[in-house]
Amino acid sequence: MAIVKNFLGRDMDVPEDRLYHAASHYWFRATSASGSGASGDAGASDGAAATAAATAAATAAAATTATTATTATTAGDSGAAGGAAPIRATGLTEFDVGTTEPGVALTGGLVDLEVLAEAGAAIVVSEEVAFATTRKAIKYFMSPVGGMVTAANPAATADAANESPYSTWLFRMTLAPEAAATLVDAAVYAAKLGASEHATDAAAAAATAAKAGKASPTCRSIYSGIKE
Repeated sequence: MAIVKNFLGRDMDVPEDRLYHAASHYWFRATSASGSGASGDAGASDGAAATAAATAAATAAAATTATTATTATTAGDSGAAGGAAPIRATGLTEFDVGTTEPGVALTGGLVDLEVLAEAGAAIVVSEEVAFATTRKAIKYFMSPVGGMVTAANPAATADAANESPYSTWLFRMTLAPEAAATLVDAAVYAAKLGASEHATDAAAAAATAAKAGKASPTCRSIYSGIKE
């Protein structure tokens, strides 16, 4: 389990059984052959092995959508998210997609959540896939990758995402060929978060003050600059 220290004043775990889109705070977990990935048990897989499998699955799945030859080449490389060992591609791999704990924290907490992605729909980068009201504002969740939606999760609620972000998938999809190159493993995602402005004492103080409703002008200025 990777850990981000002092992110908005909290230490946050980053499960190693999935891949991440760092800029948008989404996680992508390859579903098993039986489809049990929907269960959302973030601790079910050994971290290193699961990361390797997810990385290779993302690369192989994206390549399979292009050509069979490309699948063989790309799956053998699998360097997009940390040089993980490849696995054998057996058709199009599906990925459960959700938002990370840091991503939820940056919103201030979700109040209402509606998944807009629908099974059978082709989505492109920056397309709206969910909508939420938060404790700070309203938020449109934009897809960081393109692909095909294969299922939406009717159990994805604001409370579920707040309490168990890594157990709450929003929708399931197959990836477009270029998607694998945009995803990183848990260690890289955690490092990016740890180096961000949100993992500072000033951000922690601002977040604590805002929650208490006692933010000073300086704290309000810092906290208002936190991007969702």
